[in-house]
Amino acid sequence: MSEKILLELIANLFMAQNAPRAHKEIYLLKADAQLKTLSLYIRMYMEFEVANQTRLYQIQSLIREAGSMLGGWLRASHNQ
Repeated sequence: MSEKILLELIANLFMAQNAPRAHKEIYLLKADAQLKTLSLYIRMYMEFEVANQTRLYQIQSLIREAGSMLGGWLRASHNQ
């Protein structure tokens, strides 16, 4: 399930990268929602201890970093 969300997230980022300015924000908002959903899955995996906790903390850190970059991209596209 989380793999599908990750693949959709990547697809939306590629679409945003290549979309005309008028459509970039739509793809970025979709990617943001998918990133938040992925983050929720990671928190649930941690809560239910379904996977290696150390690896989940590493993934969570990467998700936060991606979220910061995505937020910057969203702000930049909104200001254009």
